[in-house]
Amino acid sequence: MRPDNRTPEANEAHLASLLGRRDPPGYHWLNIRVDLVRGHGQEFHRPPGRIILVGPDHSFRDLQLAIERCFGRWDLMHLHKFEFENGLMLGPAELPADDNGFFDDQLVHVTRTLRPGDTLTYTFDLGDNWVHTIKTEEPDHDQLNFWLESTGSLPQEPIVMMGWGEIPDQYGRLTEQTQEPPPATPLT
Repeated sequence: MRPDNRTPEANEAHLASLLGRRDPPGYHWLNIRVDLVRGHGQEFHRPPGRIILVGPDHSFRDLQLAIERCFGRWDLMHLHKFEFENGLMLGPAELPADDNGFFDDQLVHVTRTLRPGDTLTYTFDLGDNWVHTIKTEEPDHDQLNFWLESTGSLPQEPIVMMGWGEIPDQYGRLTEQTQEPPPATPLT
């Protein structure tokens, strides 16, 4: 059973509050810091992380795909969700707002919703619960200018700018011959 604030109507109200809190930023870019804090029954004390540059045309689905690529996930047939502090939930939805309380993440643009300093969580695979913390930051304009000078165009999709840490296998396998993942380290 979902909390009362997870209705489609409440989700639309949460989205409207985020979109209406400041004037639209126009042509704006953000760095999205993503840290993998737990998943597959493990908590990561030194979480691996990535910095992803997103632009004004990038949706949360674009961000989701960038996160999966940079964390080495190849089996993408699992549900995912973005959860905001105000109760908004974005994820795959059959309609713009579905009965699970998800608002379609393909319809919401990252830089129209988030501002520097905002935080939220992203969960991939609602069974193994790969939980990531997300914090938004001002972009490094020198990096963006370098990209523009090097390629002659702005990024068409979110771009991983930096990364650190060891990325665990999606299913806990250590080698290609491993059939069963090792036992998980219990959450503390």
